[in-house]
Amino acid sequence: MITYEKFKEIIVKYIAFSKADELLRKFNIDIIDSPLFETTGFYLDWLWEAYFQEAGCDTISWWMFEYHELGEDFDESGEFVGDPDIEPGMWDENDKVIPMVTIEDLWEYVKDFRKEYVKTDSEKLAEAIDEMAKAHIQSHAISISWTEYEEILNTKFPEFKESFDVVFSEDSKLLMLDDKDEVTKDIMKEYVKKHTPLYRGAYDNGIVSIFHDNKVGPLLVITYSEGKEIYIWSV
Repeated sequence: MITYEKFKEIIVKYIAFSKADELLRKFNIDIIDSPLFETTGFYLDWLWEAYFQEAGCDTISWWMFEYHELGEDFDESGEFVGDPDIEPGMWDENDKVIPMVTIEDLWEYVKDFRKEYVKTDSEKLAEAIDEMAKAHIQSHAISISWTEYEEILNTKFPEFKESFDVVFSEDSKLLMLDDKDEVTKDIMKEYVKKHTPLYRGAYDNGIVSIFHDNKVGPLLVITYSEGKEIYIWSV
């Protein structure tokens, strides 16, 4: 299901497109009938139809292309800078004005017309596998203190410790997992393969990598020169 942040981002991107269109018009360049305009419109319609029911799509289209001149009424960040006395655009069944000026106003109205996201069978299976992997890891991980964490780094990678202190802090709850268990080793190898590290540094004693994603959080991977690996999370 689409969030307000993503909803606003899509509209802000189109506002930038509208401003570029207006600038080109000043130089007598009209892109209305060009493939650029048609392609942009196609993908915009496709996005709204993917996220909203028909009533929501119709309202968004009216708001963007009839009620507002997007390039004039909004700045680059999506804030309304148009006529503060703009005429109301919608009323309810009791003739009460429905606010429709800002992006936030539009969202408040159309959010109830959002489509529920339905996961595919393959997504459900992948999610189930992830949950099993997570349960396995949690059963094998051990809690470690900040002192133990510092000792691990100072033993092999003292010159690298400052870089990790930016990711972890003394208030972090840390979990550690090594690669002694074959199932765990396979799970972590697959995880590392699928993700791009924020940082990776090679040293005489091995390789140190930092990963981060919203589901797992900061993850430190230490690969020693002899092949042993240790994984430390901040959870």
